[in-house]
Amino acid sequence: MASSSPLDVGVFQPLKVAQQKAIREALLDGQLRFSRADFLASFQRTFDEGFTSHNIMSGFEKTGIFPPISEPAVRRLLIEQGKLKKAINPAYESLLPKESRFLNASDTLREVQDKYRDILSSPTRAGLRTASRVVTEASVMELNIKLFLADRDKRIEKLNNRRKRGKAVKPSGQFFTSSVSLDQIREQSKATTKAEAKKQIRAQLRMSQRWLKQEMESLRQQKTLNFKQWLDHTRKHEQFINLENNNKEYKRLLNEREDCFFFDTQKSAAIDEAIRNASQAYRPILAMEWPASDASVEITTQRLDQQPSDRDSFISTSEDEPDEEIQLGTPLDTAMTAPAWALLSSDGITLPSSPPRSATPCP
Repeated sequence: MASSSPLDVGVFQPLKVAQQKAIREALLDGQLRFSRADFLASFQRTFDEGFTSHNIMSGFEKTGIFPPISEPAVRRLLIEQGKLKKAINPAYESLLPKESRFLNASDTLREVQDKYRDILSSPTRAGLRTASRVVTEASVMELNIKLFLADRDKRIEKLNNRRKRGKAVKPSGQFFTSSVSLDQIREQSKATTKAEAKKQIRAQLRMSQRWLKQEMESLRQQKTLNFKQWLDHTRKHEQFINLENNNKEYKRLLNEREDCFFFDTQKSAAIDEAIRNASQAYRPILAMEWPASDASVEITTQRLDQQPSDRDSFISTSEDEPDEEIQLGTPLDTAMTAPAWALLSSDGITLPSSPPRSATPCP
């Protein structure tokens, strides 16, 4: 028991109560700040209330130091021993599995098979055989566990009872018959302790060196990685994908134009219907009838303020070229042999000259 135990029991607790009483009185007087000077001013009063002869003697009596009797200490030891020797509730023991449970189950299954074999169906008999095999397997497993635990306890006991062999102190004299002095034993003990400490220090240094080499090798591997491998190594590929998507969104927002246009590539139902009808005809190309335009798209090939000249027109005729050569053949032959610009000339659509005037001729 500590030497200050009587003071803890009989003095310090009343001293603490007296100090708390002084603080409460100061708060009731309106003094919200209790400084060191206030503590020193109230310390003498609290000390006189705590360190009294009655409190000191009460502490010695409660700890059993005075009068010198062993009854309090013995009573405390008996209480502790009673806690260790407390009987276990028998209800807990009934909850534990019985050691003969597998043997009883095997006997019950064998009795059922022998008694009701003739009246049981084939699936029921097969189930009983399966249950019997499971019970046998459980019995073997329990036996192996018991043998393993017994062997483990035996090895632990053998290890605990083994003699702890130390290093023998060699005599330092010239002959083996010389005795070993106490100073030699102390010197060898110091040398052994020093060698063990040096060995532990070297082991710690080796561990630190091994960790340093691993870090250096990791840095070298990161240096040889490409960007994708580096992302996988640092596990930042998901973050990079989010950043890349955000960057694309910012680019799209920054590149938006008010006068932008787009092409509608969706085919209308009328075109699909025309293609279907033309494919069923005898001559699909001639039977193809394009639907009328909705006049939503207007294509101009030249400026409206300029009139097409005779040189840019594709339908102008020459005096040296007779008109009869154009009219020869059937309309189908004319459509198949005539170029596309000749067919467009009948509607009055004109195109600029190709190549244009400002184009640079090919070498």
